[in-house]
Amino acid sequence: MRVTAKINNSAVLCIDDNGEELVAFGKGIGFCELGSEVDLQRVQRTFYDLDPQSSLLLEEIDPRVLSLASQTADLVRDRFAYRLSSNFTFVLADHLSFALKRIREGIAVHMPLVFDVEQQYPAEYEVGLHLCKRMSREFGLSIPQREAAGIALCFVNNMDCGAEGDGDLADDSQLSFDELLERSVCVIEKGFGIDLDRSSFNFSRFATHLQYLYMRASGGKSLTSENASMYPMLAREYPDASDIADSIAAIFLDGMSRELSDEELLYLIMHINRLCEKAQIERCDVDCEA
Repeated sequence: MRVTAKINNSAVLCIDDNGEELVAFGKGIGFCELGSEVDLQRVQRTFYDLDPQSSLLLEEIDPRVLSLASQTADLVRDRFAYRLSSNFTFVLADHLSFALKRIREGIAVHMPLVFDVEQQYPAEYEVGLHLCKRMSREFGLSIPQREAAGIALCFVNNMDCGAEGDGDLADDSQLSFDELLERSVCVIEKGFGIDLDRSSFNFSRFATHLQYLYMRASGGKSLTSENASMYPMLAREYPDASDIADSIAAIFLDGMSRELSDEELLYLIMHINRLCEKAQIERCDVDCEA
């Protein structure tokens, strides 16, 4: 493996014995001559098929942040059924770098989705908490627990739904997420007689929740806990949202042969009710101004 360019003291661009271009990462690996063979004992990570943006990030990111991101990416790939995008390590490293910059500058960011993320993405949230603790030790900073929510969403939003795999994700005959989302939105709009603003924060929140439901269904997993006991009460309190949730559950059953649990229906009702409540208020405001 021969060095073709130095990125920084911890990363070099290389050509391997098969003529493939890659980035080698390791402490002090950049202290070498161009054209020389890489000291393999210094190599901690190798990255193939990097896009130009990821290569630029390597020049700016603290090697310690990149190391944490790389270790976390390995952990996520081992622990969860879904696959991550090929550049996820650098996406996460960029996310962590910006979070550290905010914290050092004393900029507090309000994260209204923390509770939702903790409830809907418990395993990812747990990994996020673990990473926050590691960052606190590594950088000597107090990392707020709310940062774990952003990290968890970083995992989910970089799920590679197009990857070929061993059956963990949807196959060609299975309902796609885009189709599931569109059919669900049509059911909601028709049921409540509203037009949803697809650019709104509440729609994004609903779409993210539905994406995680889809991801769990594709992996053959279900969400169950003591919270499921609240489902009958919530269904009675919000009958219209409950009917819509049942219709969306039927889409899951028809397109993915997957029944939603009571707890999954519970959270679906909550998201549908919040989404439609906001849309109805906005429509009322427009009508009043007309």
